[in-house]
Amino acid sequence: MRTFCLPIFCVIAVAAALSVTARAEAIPPTPVKPRLCAGLLGTTKAQEIKQCTAVIADSGASDERKAEAYLNRGMIEALDAKVDRAVADFSHAIALKPELTLAYIERCDAYQTIGKFEPAIADCSEAITRNPNEASTYLARGIAFHGNGQFERAIEDYDHYIAQKPDDPFAFYDRALSRE
Repeated sequence: MRTFCLPIFCVIAVAAALSVTARAEAIPPTPVKPRLCAGLLGTTKAQEIKQCTAVIADSGASDERKAEAYLNRGMIEALDAKVDRAVADFSHAIALKPELTLAYIERCDAYQTIGKFEPAIADCSEAITRNPNEASTYLARGIAFHGNGQFERAIEDYDHYIAQKPDDPFAFYDRALSRE
């Protein structure tokens, strides 16, 4: 495809582009203080754990900030298959900030990893009580119910999840497994 422009339109377009560029360069950048233990790009897992541990040890950090640090560190530990450490960190996060629903969900997943389905179900149920609109929690609890041999309850949770996320083929597959 060949493009062209009339001389007057080219001049206007170039002038507009230069004006926008000049205005953007005139606005000084806002200094951003990076938050430690926030999953920043370019940090390794070891650096992230070190940063989270520093936040946790900081006597001036708020309980909310420490809860986030425990949650973030637990998520990294879970990825590294350090499930017992992850569960402990998620438990600390919940103790500091009980309304942190994601900590219940992450602990549920960690419990499932090691085959502890009863506490996984309890955590997912608590997360659902706190935020009944989060579809993924129903999927996680359905998986836990299935792992615990409670297939009818698993199907109910899969149905609830599928009603909200009908494009997820894995949920249909998991539900079919519970029906066998």
